[in-house]
Amino acid sequence: MEIELSGPSAAARSSADSSTRMVLLARAFRERGHLALGMARLLFSRGSWPTAHVCELLAYVRFSGLPALALTEVADDRHGPILHPALIGPGSGSIAEVVALSAIAAALKPKSILEFGTHDGFSAWHLWANSQAQILTIDLPRPARPFLPQDPRIRLLEADSREWEPLPSDQFDLCFIDAGHDYECVRNDSEKALGCLRPGGTALWHDAVWPRDGFAVNRYLRELRSSGHDVRLLRAGFYDYCGLAILRLEGKAR
Repeated sequence: MEIELSGPSAAARSSADSSTRMVLLARAFRERGHLALGMARLLFSRGSWPTAHVCELLAYVRFSGLPALALTEVADDRHGPILHPALIGPGSGSIAEVVALSAIAAALKPKSILEFGTHDGFSAWHLWANSQAQILTIDLPRPARPFLPQDPRIRLLEADSREWEPLPSDQFDLCFIDAGHDYECVRNDSEKALGCLRPGGTALWHDAVWPRDGFAVNRYLRELRSSGHDVRLLRAGFYDYCGLAILRLEGKAR
């Protein structure tokens, strides 16, 4: 006697799928409920501002309007970065940003670097320590730059970058833009940096997601991307805040 075997009926499969969706939906609501409770406790607890600020930064990363590029696509584990013992300087950004900047400098091996916004010299130190490049760093005068290396490879120009005009001979493999953050300054520094980049060169922007306090880096970068430039946000790690944006020009690097 022949016995016909058949699977679950369409109605049974539909019921099972519906049950699975309900379970997943209930789990999502439960997880978001825990998250909402945790955030409420965080916001109303004493001394929690730094942690709450990190959560805000991560939210701006999520809604930056820029696609992500993993750091591992630019630098790999063959180029372990050299880091300053202080790990972070005032105004230098997060540790993930410092690591990313250093790893990119080590991986790309630029021969010349342009930096807008020296500040205390912390980012310049990492560009210097992770490359053999000649570095031009531009910033308004300030009393002290405790991290800036005293080395012939570094030239500090104390001037308003809006008044600085690059010479035809000024050509760079890597540009790091982190000076004035209002729209006029960001556009000025970016246009000058892109005009100085060699084919195959790389531009990096700091504070690429922060939209408050008059910061306009994100606005400018979204406009730049809309004009056809493949600007992307660097992704360092799932739990790490990184607000660096990157643009790699076409062509063969020198």
